[in-house]
Amino acid sequence: MKNVCLLCCEKVITDANGQTSLIGIIQGIKISVVPQSETPANAVVPNQWAVFAVWQTDANEAGKEFVQMFHILWPNGSEFIKTPPLKFKPLHMRRAINYIPLHGMPVGQKGDLIVRSWVEDGAGIVMTEIIEYKILVEHEPLPVPTSA
Repeated sequence: MKNVCLLCCEKVITDANGQTSLIGIIQGIKISVVPQSETPANAVVPNQWAVFAVWQTDANEAGKEFVQMFHILWPNGSEFIKTPPLKFKPLHMRRAINYIPLHGMPVGQKGDLIVRSWVEDGAGIVMTEIIEYKILVEHEPLPVPTSA
């Protein structure tokens, strides 16, 4: 099994025919902060987003059960979340598309959020390389009001 893509986006839509669309691919996020005020390192804004992965599978992997793992790290390297394992079985299409919706974007630390993903077999053995996607978090000071 080989990774085709790992992306973070605002929304994943799957139509009745199984066609998938990604809305708003997230490359970075900029938040406004109060000058001379410390933003809590664990600050999270309440927006929804998703992590999306596509894997190219071999014919001998069709019908076997695998587990998709997603792990998100703060810029300082500490864990934000390790999502529950997402079980899947590649079918005859020789491609597996997996995504997981998330609620809350971690913005308390400036720098790169690291989104990691990999696939394990049913016994928990890692079957793929660990891939990464980075989201740059920037803090932009709010303008200081001037008196008239």
